[in-house]
Amino acid sequence: GAIVRRLRASGIRPGDRLALCAPQHFEGILLFWAAAHIGAPLAIHDVALPPAVVEERLRRTQPVMLFASEALAASLPGRTPCPTILLEPFGGAPPTRAGSAPTLMTWLQAEDYEGPRLESPRSLAGATGAVIFTSGTTGHARGVELSQSALAHSGRLMARQFDWTQDDVHICPADLHTLGGLRNPTISTVHAGASTVITTPDVRANTSLLAASLSRHRVTVMNATPALLRLLTHWSDRLPPGALASVRHVVVAGSAYTSGVRAAFERTFRVRTSNCYGLTETAGLCISETPAMTRPPEDRGSGDVGVSVDTVLRVVDAEGNDAPPGIQGELLVHSSNLFSAYLDDPGATAEAFRGPWFRTRDRARLMPDGSCVLAGRMRDAIKNAHSEFVTVQEVQEALDSIPELADSGVGSWSDTNGQEHLGAIVVARQPLEDEATTQVFLTELRRRLQGLLGPRRMPSRIVVRESVPRNSNGKVATGPGMERILNHG
Repeated sequence: GAIVRRLRASGIRPGDRLALCAPQHFEGILLFWAAAHIGAPLAIHDVALPPAVVEERLRRTQPVMLFASEALAASLPGRTPCPTILLEPFGGAPPTRAGSAPTLMTWLQAEDYEGPRLESPRSLAGATGAVIFTSGTTGHARGVELSQSALAHSGRLMARQFDWTQDDVHICPADLHTLGGLRNPTISTVHAGASTVITTPDVRANTSLLAASLSRHRVTVMNATPALLRLLTHWSDRLPPGALASVRHVVVAGSAYTSGVRAAFERTFRVRTSNCYGLTETAGLCISETPAMTRPPEDRGSGDVGVSVDTVLRVVDAEGNDAPPGIQGELLVHSSNLFSAYLDDPGATAEAFRGPWFRTRDRARLMPDGSCVLAGRMRDAIKNAHSEFVTVQEVQEALDSIPELADSGVGSWSDTNGQEHLGAIVVARQPLEDEATTQVFLTELRRRLQGLLGPRRMPSRIVVRESVPRNSNGKVATGPGMERILNHG
């Protein structure tokens, strides 16, 4: 209520866009609710991006006020385009208050805490609640405008679909600029009446600290990426005893949840997991596994994401005709929580729809039992030298099944003739002492991988690194960075 009153006193009105540039932070969550109450869209930016990119996105969103972490505000190469309010530093450290920007707590005035209880303005349901940028893994990152009703509906679906209740303690180690990082701790937990643990950057960056937080707060439900579950499994012998003992369920999204990663995690921690699917443009969840599914998890492939959740699905061929059950095509989605538009890009918005159907650009099959099996992005398939299409997902699933790997990621690279190839970056589970040891490891890895994929479907290049480049969603950061690593070995 105090933030609402201070925003209004500062001249903020319905439709005025605010910007948030901070990690997961309780003040950022309060700001989201206050902005929604006024009807001011909140554009949320990734603090991990290079400052010049953040500055460019601020210019695109044209906020009238910026709320940012002190580190982000200090790193911007130019002057911020509007008045700036700093969020309080984590850990109780005294803010340095670079420049003249106040912290949120000093910005609020004593009179802001007085006044009648705020009533929820239902007339704002169709107003833009948030602008979230796509991860950019498949090209230029777009600003996705999501209405308040779409966000509310998606948050309600998450709580209902996975039976979150007021007895649950929730954790989502993702930042607010991602759809799940905003919706799950901010909206879904409110619908459920659950508690949520706000994780600090140092906790999210350290598997042991995250596991200790799960144990200390007795977390019962959790959102996670496959990459995080793989790390927890890999370091399980170094985690505090019983670190995940209180966790009853993990909802998994963000990238392909391969059967190897799933089996290892569930076997190690004896925790039930559910795969689900959604995009920023669908406000997240639209397909998920359910307890009622007849096939056990071990009988499902990494692309089997479950059945539709308050969503109508179609799979169509290149001409837009419905594909028969079991036949692959492009996945189309229609639901109550689709995005409103791409920010200042009506052409891209129109292209994203076929009538009322959103084009996901994902390849999928709808099975006779109603389940949906994903086969990767429309462009995540490379024609190899044998004129065969090889997908990122099939190579990733093969790598995930090899226990000697702690992590791996698949992407494309181009040779000097412009020919596109698939390549892989891998992280060895045990340290490799020197170049000779590395070459022995790679020789054995190629032998194992060839046994899984066959000689004609192998990645053309495999590079050993200490880590796989990932974006803040936990997805493999395909693009120039990965291509540079694969090109140069």
